Amino acid sequence: MVKLFEHNEIGYKELVNALKVYNMTTLNRATGTGKSFIILKYLYEYCRSKRILYICPTYYIFNQLVNDHMSVLGISIDDFNIFDNIIFQNILKLDMEELVKYYDIIIVDEFHRSGAKKWWKKLSELRDLIISKYINVTLIGLTATDKRYLDNNRNMTDEMFFGNCASSLSLCDAILQGILPAPTYINCPYFCFEKLDKLPRKVDNKVFYDSDKQYFYSIINRIKTNIDDKTIKIFKENIREDGKYIVFNSTIESIVENKLRIKNWFKDYEVEFLEVHSLESRIQNEKVLEKFSKSTGKLTFLFVVDILNEGIHVKGVNGIIMFRHTISPIIYFQQLGRLLSFSSRKDKLVVLDMVDNLNSNDVMKDLYNDVIRDAKNLIVNDSEHFDRYQTILDNLKIVDDAISLIKEVDKLEKMLSTENILRRRVESAICILESNFDEIECIQAYIDLLKFSDYVSEDQYFRLVNLNIRDVIFDQNYDFFRSKGECLDLYEAKFACSLSLFKSFCEFCKNNKRLPSAISGNNLEATIAFYINSDDMIFTKENKRIFLNLRSKYYPSNDFEKIFYGLNSEANDEQVFLFIKRYLECWNKLNKNLRIFLWKNRSKINLSEYSYIINSKDNMIDFFN
Repeated sequence: MVKLFEHNEIGYKELVNALKVYNMTTLNRATGTGKSFIILKYLYEYCRSKRILYICPTYYIFNQLVNDHMSVLGISIDDFNIFDNIIFQNILKLDMEELVKYYDIIIVDEFHRSGAKKWWKKLSELRDLIISKYINVTLIGLTATDKRYLDNNRNMTDEMFFGNCASSLSLCDAILQGILPAPTYINCPYFCFEKLDKLPRKVDNKVFYDSDKQYFYSIINRIKTNIDDKTIKIFKENIREDGKYIVFNSTIESIVENKLRIKNWFKDYEVEFLEVHSLESRIQNEKVLEKFSKSTGKLTFLFVVDILNEGIHVKGVNGIIMFRHTISPIIYFQQLGRLLSFSSRKDKLVVLDMVDNLNSNDVMKDLYNDVIRDAKNLIVNDSEHFDRYQTILDNLKIVDDAISLIKEVDKLEKMLSTENILRRRVESAICILESNFDEIECIQAYIDLLKFSDYVSEDQYFRLVNLNIRDVIFDQNYDFFRSKGECLDLYEAKFACSLSLFKSFCEFCKNNKRLPSAISGNNLEATIAFYINSDDMIFTKENKRIFLNLRSKYYPSNDFEKIFYGLNSEANDEQVFLFIKRYLECWNKLNKNLRIFLWKNRSKINLSEYSYIINSKDNMIDFFN
């Protein structure tokens, strides 16, 4: 008689009873609770003389079933008449009817995979053959979770087995019952490097003054140092000198990089590094897994890619390190499952999340919150097991050590937005003029203030007044926009004014069934038309869409208006002349102060270097001459 742990004996009896009623059912029990032992006992007690087929994702799962789990139960594959194995990939090549009629018992491990398009056609065909023609064949599905979270939460027990579940045990219940350990989950700030590494390019591309570049580089370097220091501190505090840790990697290539990091962090320790991945043979990977399983007395890291994601359990693991980012709750729990197995161990288990999987989906937070809530209730209502629930509350915690650093990175990203960079450039320009830097720098500062005057704040405006250059930099539009927007900040004022003008534009189109004309005798209409097409106009994304739709809806018949609204480049000479005359009148007014500045500083300015700030280099040379 095969003996199981008490919680698995319950599952075994539920499976036996379910199969007395119907020949298709499932075991939906959390990773590490021992569903493999339940199915092995059932096969040994009821099916030794029958023909058994075990379908699973990888050969490693079947090998562990035969070599490890059978050995634990004191049985052998030789005890069975026929016990065959096939992996999911290979069923695509087979005739399902030939398969079904040959076997008496078919086990589908990790059956939630049956929902994938390439497996579903074959496995649903297998199931339908059993229902319609081979009713004496038994079909059993095994999984830790039957939900396909990223596939509209499809429930594969319902779809594949018509809702027939013999036994279920959730991860939450398994932890509360003391079947599975309660690990401490630490979200390390290491993933902040990925966002931070993109910022130097922004600095190089957007920031103009060297002093500003040095300022931003100093912030980046400070945050990098803080990330390094905090990550190393977390590792040193939570990694045991004689512990065993599985390191999940996204690619085989990334193993090299991640291994170098960990080697550097633990260069003063006796450390062994092992790898299992698809570039190695199956025999070599099995040898490495066995070596890792038997490793004792020294710090050991096992670097893996995919192979240990599901089904494989290694004894005595003290923690897992996630370098593989995933948004899939199934993959997430499969990685977590390598740490969770039934054991009488009382030592602390740890999850070190290096890639912010914690915040990629809510399943981990939901699990911890559910367990903690229920454990607090059970401490009161089930005082007999007070120590168990208190241990859960002591160990089961989420430590997010990345929060403060990610806030710093987000703050820096915001500082590097185009708007904030231009505000900083304006501030640097004013500081140059206040400090009487050399002539070339002062010229550049003048040019920047001319180009980006929209971003001058009220405080900066009065500093320019004190420098006696207010009239050179600004024209009357500054006071106009400030009064209209009632803001201290010119950009915000222009934005507020733009919203008001856009509203007037929409109302005009609605009431008149046409676009406002820039050459209308009605000053209000002409003003609306001019500003809706001017550089001073600031559109929101939605307002821009509405503007383009209205422009298309009320397509003008007048050739000048077609040119004005950018809808037609063809016009006769008279129309072009009127267009240029009308438009240049406005342009000349807006750029009067620019020409005053250039005239005053003509002896200092190299036109070939600075002519990009005006429309026509030749005309400006004529102006100076």
